[in-house]
Parts: sequence; structure tokens; C-alpha cells
Amino acid sequence: MQPGQPPSPEFFHAIITMYAAFFGFYILFGLFLWLSSILSDFIVPSLALEDTTLSEAFRRLGQLIRNEPAQFAAYAFLKPVFAFAGMMAAGLAFYIGLLIVAIAALLVAGIIGLLLHLLHVPTAVLIALGIVFGVIVYITTFVYGMFLANGIVMTFLESYLLYFLGGRYPMLGDLLDRSTPPPSLIPSPSSYSAPSP
Repeated sequence: MQPGQPPSPEFFHAIITMYAAFFGFYILFGLFLWLSSILSDFIVPSLALEDTTLSEAFRRLGQLIRNEPAQFAAYAFLKPVFAFAGMMAAGLAFYIGLLIVAIAALLVAGIIGLLLHLLHVPTAVLIALGIVFGVIVYITTFVYGMFLANGIVMTFLESYLLYFLGGRYPMLGDLLDRSTPPPSLIPSPSSYSAPSP
């Protein structure tokens, strides 16, 4: 390509081909994750709870699809929708939290920096301390915030699976019932009494 001349059609074709390749790769990777997630949701419980063979677990999955095709299709469609919406909400909540922590950290760092400046600490030392403090706050907030946000989304997706599968898999439903106390055994706030002195 000569300077001052518009790009050739071959250049645009190469750019479009590159973007199409990346887009196709992400679609295929997303489909792989989706299929592996669906298979894991419906194959692993039989393997883990009853130690069935892989063929028996797939047979049960096929029977579920034949018996309830609409419900299974709705579950398979809504799971990535919930995952995407949850990740978007988690990302938004993370950045809002990061902004709040950054404002609080700047206020604390400003007060400490002013006190150290009044104590005649050199400016180079104050800058180095500020950078170290900022990096520590950012890494701590990032690790804790991302684990917290993603943990909430993953917990919701697991609950979605258990809610769907618990009523269709008797052993799993029985285990869930036994792990949850009946409402009559859950104490109400009015039943708490203040400790006697």
C-alpha cells in the first residue's frame, strides 16, 4: 500500500476475514461451554449419586428430553441467558463497588499523606507509598469483589439447576428435602427471647 492511497480491497478482505475468524471461534467456544454445562448438569448427578454407568446417565438424559422436550429446551435456553445477565450485573456491581472503595481509599490516602507531609516526609517517599497503597487496595478489591460477584452468579445457576432437576430426579429431590428443615422447625423472630440477666 502506497502512502496517501486508500487501502486495497484485499486489505479490507483480510481484516474482515480476521474478525470473522475471531467471531466464529468465540461462537464455537461458547457452544462448547454451553453443551458441556448442559451435559454436566444432567449426567453428573446420576454418576455421583448412584454410581451409574455413563451410558445409563445418557439414557436418562434422553428419556428426560423425550418426556419433557419443552421444559428441557426452556432450561437449556434460559441457562446462558441467566448466566449472561448475571455476569453483566456482577460486572456492574463490581465496578460500582470498586468506585466506592477507590473514593474511600483516596480520602484515607489523602489524610495520611497530608499528615506525613506535615511530618516532612520526602515527596518521593510519599509517591512510592501512595503507589504501593493503591496497588494493594486495587488487587484486594479486585480479587475479593470478583470472587464475591461470580460466586453469587454461580450459586444462582446451581440453585436453578437444583430447582429444575430436584423434581425430576427422585433421589436428588429426596436429598434436598432432607437437607432443608421443615418450616415448622425454623424459629420465627418473635420466638426469640432476650437472655435473662
